[in-house]
Amino acid sequence: MTEALQFALQSPVGSFGFIFGIMVIAGWLIYFVTKHVTRINACHDTLIKDADKAEKRFDDRFGKFENNINSIHTDLTVMKARFDAFYESNNSLAKHHSPISLTDKGYQVSNDLDIKGKIAVNWTVIASLIESEVKADKNAYDIQQFCIDIATVGLDKLFSEKDVLEIKNYAFNQGRPLAYYGIMIGIELRDAYFRHKGIDIKDVDKCDPNNNSNS
Repeated sequence: MTEALQFALQSPVGSFGFIFGIMVIAGWLIYFVTKHVTRINACHDTLIKDADKAEKRFDDRFGKFENNINSIHTDLTVMKARFDAFYESNNSLAKHHSPISLTDKGYQVSNDLDIKGKIAVNWTVIASLIESEVKADKNAYDIQQFCIDIATVGLDKLFSEKDVLEIKNYAFNQGRPLAYYGIMIGIELRDAYFRHKGIDIKDVDKCDPNNNSNS
C-alpha cells in the first residue's frame, strides 16, 4: 500500500466510507463521460450516413438535371438549324449557294450602311471577339457561321453604340427586323476576317456539313 493511501486511511476523513464515496463518484464520472462520448460517436455516425444519403440524392438529381439540359440543348440546336435554313433561303441580301455571298441588293445595303467602314473602325474589338470564340479546332465554315450568328443577335458586341443605332434606324425605316441584316453583316465580317487570316473562301465549301460532295 502506498504512503499516500496509508495517509488517507489514517486521516480523520480517511474512513473506508469516504474512500468508497470517492471511488463511486469517480466511477459515475467515468460512466457519464463514456455514455456521452458513445452518444456523440453515434450521432456523428448518423450525420455521416445522412450526409452520404443527401450527397447521393443530390448526385441523382443533378444527373437528371444535366440530362434535361442536354436534351434542351439538342432541341434548341435542331430548332436553330431549321430556322437558319428558312432564314437564309428567304433573305434577299445573300445568295444561297455555298459559300454564301452577297446579292446586288446586299452590296447596296452594305454600302448604304458603310458596313466595311464600321468593321474597319471597330476592327480591334471585332478581331478580339472572333479570336476568343473561334478556337484552333474551328474550320472556315464554323467561322462563317459564328460571324453570321453574332451579327444577327449581338451587334452591340461588334460595333459602337452609335453604329448600332444607325443600323437600327435603317432597319426601322425599311420596315425590316434588325435580324434581317445579320446575314449581310456576317458575310462582311467573314470576308474581313478571312482576309486578315489569309483563309481561302473556298475552304467554307469544303467544310460545309450540308455539302453532299464532302461525304
